[in-house]
Amino acid sequence: MASIVTDETARSQSDMAQKKMLSKNLLQMKFMKRTREKQIEADEQDERHRLFQGVVSDAMRIQGDRFILEPSYASLFRLSPGRMAFKDMNPELSAELASQVQSEDTPDPNETEVDDETMASQLAPPIVGGKRNFRYVGQPPPTPTPTDSKSREHNSQRSRKRERK
Repeated sequence: MASIVTDETARSQSDMAQKKMLSKNLLQMKFMKRTREKQIEADEQDERHRLFQGVVSDAMRIQGDRFILEPSYASLFRLSPGRMAFKDMNPELSAELASQVQSEDTPDPNETEVDDETMASQLAPPIVGGKRNFRYVGQPPPTPTPTDSKSREHNSQRSRKRERK
């Protein structure tokens, strides 16, 4: 059986040859515990990078929270699970199905119904004549009633009389 050597495997083999490896017996000693853990973590990170290099692009790494990787098409088509329990014959499956239905009903916290620009424009107070005219969303602005305007006039007349005396 002939082995095929690609550029990627050749690079990984040359990288391993360049790294200085400590002996297995030395790493098993108690005082070398941290070094061994660091080396294992670095090896796992290299392995993950090699495995997902073709699947995960650089843009996905940078903007990771914007992308969701789904291993199956079932969630996209909202397919029902393959096994079902009829008339509660299998309570474990019934409970699992109920939990799946409940998890589908809960809204996604990253999902928004109104985009940010629309919300900002609705909540921002309009500026009229250089002064801010504050209004509350969902409530009409208070309109002066005839009794209010009469009472204001009456109060202003009273204050004028006091000033004259």
